[in-house]
Amino acid sequence: MTRFDANPGGVTLGYADADQGWGALASRPSGTDTALQLTYGSVLSEGLGAGVHVQVRPRQSEVVLNGIYDPATDLRLHLAVGQLRSSNTYQFVFGDYAKSVAQSSYLMDVRKYWAPGSLLRDFGASAYQAGTRERGAEQTMVHPDGTGRLATGVQQGYMLNLSLAPSPRSKLDFGRGMDSTEYAMADGAGNGSGNAVRQASFTQYLDDCMQVRGGYRGNAWTDEVQLDMTRGSWQVGLSRQTLRDGGDSTVAVKMGYSIPLGEKHNVAKCRSTPRNTAEFSPVFKAVTARPVKLPSAPMAQVDSSIP
Repeated sequence: MTRFDANPGGVTLGYADADQGWGALASRPSGTDTALQLTYGSVLSEGLGAGVHVQVRPRQSEVVLNGIYDPATDLRLHLAVGQLRSSNTYQFVFGDYAKSVAQSSYLMDVRKYWAPGSLLRDFGASAYQAGTRERGAEQTMVHPDGTGRLATGVQQGYMLNLSLAPSPRSKLDFGRGMDSTEYAMADGAGNGSGNAVRQASFTQYLDDCMQVRGGYRGNAWTDEVQLDMTRGSWQVGLSRQTLRDGGDSTVAVKMGYSIPLGEKHNVAKCRSTPRNTAEFSPVFKAVTARPVKLPSAPMAQVDSSIP
């Protein structure tokens, strides 16, 4: 099936059948620079697929290869390898100079689902790493007005997720992860940061139309708690965000009402139970998507250890 779409956000052209497909998207995300995105995916056999995601924009290009293997209907393995190349201008003490870098990224993800009725709902574990190196000339530049060097970085992290279904009308989600970025300075000292992420949430259906959801999310800088209640098309919520450095807290109240647009809709039907069964996205769709955990910008900065 061939697909064509044109809107203010860009122009999309693609083709897909049961086993393979490709897509092309031309857009202007920054309002001035045109970006081109190309994807291709193929289902090699039942539960096995491979794909590529290419993005080209001024001064930067990236290629990501994806592989998906489903040994069983409730288990999925995902491997991804990416290569990003960029040429940007950096501000050294003696002026602006263009530097080219290459960045390699790797990701491994495992997901497991359990049958409805089990206390365990799903479990996921992912690990990723990305490293940047400078292309071409020696990193340190000597200039009459000073010395300059580009410090390249390494990012790595992991994420663990666990979901439980204590009852047919409730769900508990837990997550913990770590993300760190380190830049290699000329003086041997590392300049980087680490961020531990913790999150927990619960979802409870009080009756056939009312849902209550609460959650907590914390990292190295903030703690946030929220509580939402949904009934039919109405939603109200309350959240509080607190800065860990002793700053002020922010409290937000929201209220919303959803109105279906487009096709004709009957009176909204309430869901009698939460969706405690989980499913993987189709293999073809998964192998053409770019993993969000991989950094989309080069990790490089001017070496601040050089005076």
